[in-house]
Amino acid sequence: MTVPVILIALLLTSETFAFVYFPRNVWLREMEMMASEMEQSHHHTSSCPFSKSFPRYRIDFTPVRQKENESSFSLPFFSGMASAMEKSKFRQQYKNAIWLEKKDGVEAFASLWRAVADLTTCESTKSILLSFPDCNKRLLQRFSDILDWLNREHSVETPVRVEAIILDESTPAIQLTRIGKASQLVNENSVDPSIVTKRTQAWVKRILVNLSVCPFTKSITKSGQGLGDLGVPVGRITYDTCNALPSQMYNLMAEAWESIHKMLQAGPFGKNGVSSILFAAPAFDDDFELWSGPVFAMLEAGVVAAGAEKEVGVVCFHPRYATPDGKSWPGFGQMHSVPRLQKWLAESDSCHEDCLTEEDVAAGGAWQRRTPHATINVLRADQLEIAEKRRATGNLYTENILKLVGSNGIGSDQLAVDLERERRLTL
Repeated sequence: MTVPVILIALLLTSETFAFVYFPRNVWLREMEMMASEMEQSHHHTSSCPFSKSFPRYRIDFTPVRQKENESSFSLPFFSGMASAMEKSKFRQQYKNAIWLEKKDGVEAFASLWRAVADLTTCESTKSILLSFPDCNKRLLQRFSDILDWLNREHSVETPVRVEAIILDESTPAIQLTRIGKASQLVNENSVDPSIVTKRTQAWVKRILVNLSVCPFTKSITKSGQGLGDLGVPVGRITYDTCNALPSQMYNLMAEAWESIHKMLQAGPFGKNGVSSILFAAPAFDDDFELWSGPVFAMLEAGVVAAGAEKEVGVVCFHPRYATPDGKSWPGFGQMHSVPRLQKWLAESDSCHEDCLTEEDVAAGGAWQRRTPHATINVLRADQLEIAEKRRATGNLYTENILKLVGSNGIGSDQLAVDLERERRLTL
């Protein structure tokens, strides 16, 4: 996984995109451990306010067959000539197509979500055809699968559907059509992005910096400290805000993927290098189920669809975050389960004097993820993998839990007061 990201400590050890970087035997061992934890957790029930069972949301992708000669070698001149001919032929057949060249991966994914979001509010246009001559066909099909899943599983203000996908042509394209009239919905309770950033930075300082919950974040503006000898540069933490409503999920996805694209464009090095993103969406603060479920299911599927598993990982934070109770697979990007945290505590020499209940352990996990607003933490996957070499996962989580809810720790009551204070900050 990666590191110049904030929360590296938390995230490295979380289940974020483990399947991307772990060898098959390691990934299978991880799954076996989780299966054991789930089996153990089924022997008792709990009404703990700091833990929950996560419903599993699955987005299945439609198989797309690639032609054998699609990736064959060709000289640049002839390749360019063929591309020009294909472009001309396509434009003659589809005169209203919007041609998006040199877009693939994350950039193409961001462009698709932006097109869907804009289509919901554009009164003059109800349908558009987008051509991606340089885009992988699988990406377009997988985007369509995710959009269809969203429309089935969640209520959106103005639905947009995929009317057609042209995959057999030399120029992949997708037609999007709005269902119904253009939306005029406005979030009347939108929060000033400057205020959201101030609140999130206050949380970063209190939890990650002052308490060293993330050992590689030493300030509210940069992260990746202490990893220079491993080739990881210190980079900026980007704070972004999205005021989309839950019924405006297209806008949330568009802004999130545009933010991810900007991070990748900036790169990790230099004065403008970005190590991680904290992307907040205040309108989702009251619905942890929606945030941790459908929203993260789409983000997780989107990373795979965009072919970005080796570039980014996404991690879930929320004002009402609950630690997985081990009774279900929570998906990637979530905190370790209560049974696993309990196991690490039991194996640690540093907590022999602390007799923590199951609720205490769940609280210790949850408080590491409770931010002022619903937040997506975007990390660089390769840097997380490097950071993994610098710390022992079990020891880190044990120390964090004891700092937060141990006998000499802060305690849930005070942590709740501190978080509420941050949630009320103004300019």
